Amino acid sequence: SLPFTGHVVGVRAHSIQPEARWIVDAGDPFCYLEDTPTNNHFLYRRLNYSMERAVFRKSDAVVVTTEPTLTTYAALFPESASKIHVIPPLATNSQGNDKAGPLWQGRDKIRLLYVGTLYHGIRNPGFLLQLFRKLLETGLSERVELHFVGRLHDSETYFEPYRSLIGHNIFLHGLVDHDRARRAMKEADVLVNIGNNTPYQLPSKIVEYASAGKPILNLIKSDRDSSVSFLRPHPASLSLFEDASSLTHQKLQEISAFLENPRFIDSSSMDEWLSLFRIPAVASSYEALFAANG
Repeated sequence: SLPFTGHVVGVRAHSIQPEARWIVDAGDPFCYLEDTPTNNHFLYRRLNYSMERAVFRKSDAVVVTTEPTLTTYAALFPESASKIHVIPPLATNSQGNDKAGPLWQGRDKIRLLYVGTLYHGIRNPGFLLQLFRKLLETGLSERVELHFVGRLHDSETYFEPYRSLIGHNIFLHGLVDHDRARRAMKEADVLVNIGNNTPYQLPSKIVEYASAGKPILNLIKSDRDSSVSFLRPHPASLSLFEDASSLTHQKLQEISAFLENPRFIDSSSMDEWLSLFRIPAVASSYEALFAANG
């Protein structure tokens, strides 16, 4: 999941062939996902909890991507706590198509790139846009650009005060295919992550960011954000609380220095760390669950 419908189909399929070992993969929480509910919780909250509890009970194992997700589910469904396991998101190859030409012209720019869908409730661009406007008042004003790749969803109003900058300093590329998104990540100078309001979700995007081998500017609302602990081993990441009052001259100088002179990223050390998120390690974890007897 998402969508949760796959688990409902799994319940029916498993009732027909109960001897098959059934692994439930919960990429995102379902019943307790309040910030971006997948249905009308006023009408369906009790049904959501009841159905997901049934899924957990009938399955042989449940996979989630973070420890906080495991902890929350274990408290909700204690009878199924022993079935829940953490397998991290998969890091994919972020190199893009080397045969294609460059997306952007000019090497004198510092390009900040956000990739992904924006959400008003849990992941909106408000603080990032405030920060970018402040950067335009520094010595970087003629060099820095901010690019968005992905859906604006319900966050379009955040861009209204910056309408005059769109097409000049801020660029909205909309939905693109995965190869083009990878090329954009390869050509960007700094990747921007906007953390979730929720501490129990680790977007697979942040793992793909790390595998791109680029500096990462991580904007967070809380130090409980799962991206903070994930990026701790990353040598060229900067986590910044979303607090407009903290954008002092000194802080902007620190951010400017990070953008202009990013720390060295040792590829061999990165490969060793990211091996936990590569296909062999992730596949091995799933295979172990299928091979288990209970």
